[in-house]
Amino acid sequence: MAERAKIACGSVRFNPDEDCEIEVKGRNLNTGMPGQLTLTRGQLCEALNECMELIIGAVRRILENTPPELAADIYRNGLTLTGGGALLHGIDRLLAESTHLDVHIAPNPTECVAKGTAAAFVVVDSLADGFIKSATYLH
Repeated sequence: MAERAKIACGSVRFNPDEDCEIEVKGRNLNTGMPGQLTLTRGQLCEALNECMELIIGAVRRILENTPPELAADIYRNGLTLTGGGALLHGIDRLLAESTHLDVHIAPNPTECVAKGTAAAFVVVDSLADGFIKSATYLH
């Protein structure tokens, strides 16, 4: 139900001209009984606000601690969002404004995480070496 609501109306920015509603069903936490309610994009946006602040803060901290060579690559190429969260309405624009970087959404963002994981399993031994050797691991 939450995933369906996120896909249908989830947004990190509220625009009254683009509002939508979705009916969700589940257990009412106050009564313990099954129930349903209608959520608007504005309500979902408000619920996501605190999470987005944490994500933006984490991205900024990572960028601040990125080695200069890699920072230059990131500045040149921008950020690429993957996973289902990349489909949240407005997340690319919000991150672009917060980081002053180009932000792109990967083609098929929900599939690329699984494809990348599968590809990593093929080379898992060499990845393990890369994380163990002190020359390739940042302390």
